[in-house]
Amino acid sequence: RVAATRAMLQGLDPYFYVWTPAMGERLADCAVANIHHIMTRAINAPSLLWFYSFTSQLPWNEIRWLYFWLSEILFLFTAVLLARLKWHRSDAARALAVSLVLVGTGCSPIWRMHMERGQYYIYPVTLMAASLFCMGRGKTWWSGFLAGWGIFLRPTLLPLSLPFLFAKKWRPIYGIGVALLLAFALSLPRTGWHVWLSSQRALKDWDITGADGFVPLELHQHHVPPPSIIEGVPTPSWVMGYTPVERDYALLPVTTDLAKWLGRLRVSIPQPEEPVWRLWFLQFFCVMFMLIVGLSVGQNRGRLTQPLLLMIGIFLVFVAEYVAASSRMLYGEVYQVLPYAVLGPLLFDRNLKVFYRICGFIGISWGLASWLMALTPHGKLLAVDLASFLGPLAAFLFFGGAVLFLSQREIKGPATDSGVAEP
Repeated sequence: RVAATRAMLQGLDPYFYVWTPAMGERLADCAVANIHHIMTRAINAPSLLWFYSFTSQLPWNEIRWLYFWLSEILFLFTAVLLARLKWHRSDAARALAVSLVLVGTGCSPIWRMHMERGQYYIYPVTLMAASLFCMGRGKTWWSGFLAGWGIFLRPTLLPLSLPFLFAKKWRPIYGIGVALLLAFALSLPRTGWHVWLSSQRALKDWDITGADGFVPLELHQHHVPPPSIIEGVPTPSWVMGYTPVERDYALLPVTTDLAKWLGRLRVSIPQPEEPVWRLWFLQFFCVMFMLIVGLSVGQNRGRLTQPLLLMIGIFLVFVAEYVAASSRMLYGEVYQVLPYAVLGPLLFDRNLKVFYRICGFIGISWGLASWLMALTPHGKLLAVDLASFLGPLAAFLFFGGAVLFLSQREIKGPATDSGVAEP
């Protein structure tokens, strides 16, 4: 992302420029030393490249330390924000919320891989946590404004706004709109429209066909690997090969592995030759699911508080993230801090039925324990591989179930039962 941002600032296409020694080491990406393709690895939205443009001119080693400490500070800040949400009625609930964030995620392979890869998922997570914090205190416009910046950095957060649209709650929508307009106005002088158009092609090419399908033969013959040391920093050891935790947790490859596993059991399952058909099916399911949730919200909009609408929106973000075309590696599971910290303490609510409490404990325990399985070598034992996918899906189901429980409690009883007053 840093190399692509530097290329963008020099007028090159950050997604499709081919590095040559004449460009100098500042535009080289050491991680593609053994990969021959004409695409860069920066398939993120131009909004993220704009974010990196403020620091991309610094020496590489300073950039690494800067984002290391920024990520750690934001992670701790997120834990504090989530502990101060008004859903937590006691000190024990707040302590559990912080513990689930710091231990369940901060001490797991999720956060280690997030930091090792220099990922950015903590930025939208912090913005969503801040949005929840403001919403619980009646600052609905500011809540939407913060959520809008999260949507700008990662467009898959857009479903977060759907419950407010269906419920006709306009102040958060206005905040989201102002944030997006402001962000685009500030970023366009550095990115330009052509970079946004190029990003759409890059995302499609990388996810559906694969980068190697776009390599001319002459590039294979005249390929010059980037330097192994860039600005004094050696190539990371993980570049030489995928680590055990380097796998895709999106639903598309899960269906592929499940079909292979059932095939070993001699269960006949039709397997489409092109993965694009499975992708279209999952995305169609995602859209229909969001429509059903939206209609349900619309029917009960007078009985749902705005903080709960925001939680429903965050759940829809979970749906979109798992069905999105782009790869979802283990570091993307930083999103799990939201259901664990917000909904985990509900397990100690005396008004919670035993059935929901048991399902919640199973979901959280399964989710946390499965990260240990993520360290097993990929493909060596398929049954264990499939079990490692169950952690994200268990948290996903627990998130949906707990949000449904909160919704039903608000619909059947007074809004104050949720612990959050209507702004």
